[in-house]
Amino acid sequence: MKMNSNRPHLLTHALLTGLVVACMSACGGGTAADSDGIGGDTEPALSDSDSFSTLLADDGSVMPSNPNTVPADHAARTRAGRYASSRQAEQLERALGDGVIRVNVECCGLEGLDQAIGIAYGVQAAGDLPASAPVLVRSADLRLGAVAVNRLQEAGYGNVWLVTP
Repeated sequence: MKMNSNRPHLLTHALLTGLVVACMSACGGGTAADSDGIGGDTEPALSDSDSFSTLLADDGSVMPSNPNTVPADHAARTRAGRYASSRQAEQLERALGDGVIRVNVECCGLEGLDQAIGIAYGVQAAGDLPASAPVLVRSADLRLGAVAVNRLQEAGYGNVWLVTP
């Protein structure tokens, strides 16, 4: 019985092709047709005018804020000038999971602010997280959110971003 000499080569080629397709799917690669919702991918595709960068570089250093995330209201700006889009914040949360401190300033002036900051302290303690852990501050009132960011930075938190719409 004669063995087909191309069979191992074809099997290897098929396996490699399958791996490439799986990696592209896992990494979000593919064509525009792949992101039309049919394949289960619910994230919108970036248009040519959208720019997206991560908040942290591969070495852990802080990346500059995208100018589109800086609040137009000067009173809503933070001292350190670190801002994140909702998409950047979600990406960091997915990547680091419980290694991110989430602060939600719900409402109501200084009482809501104090409560949100107290919760941040509790989350840090409960997770045994260092002061260098990323902190993402969300607030419907960006001015109040900026105050929260500034207070957390004054308290020694090194990586704090105001999440802007």
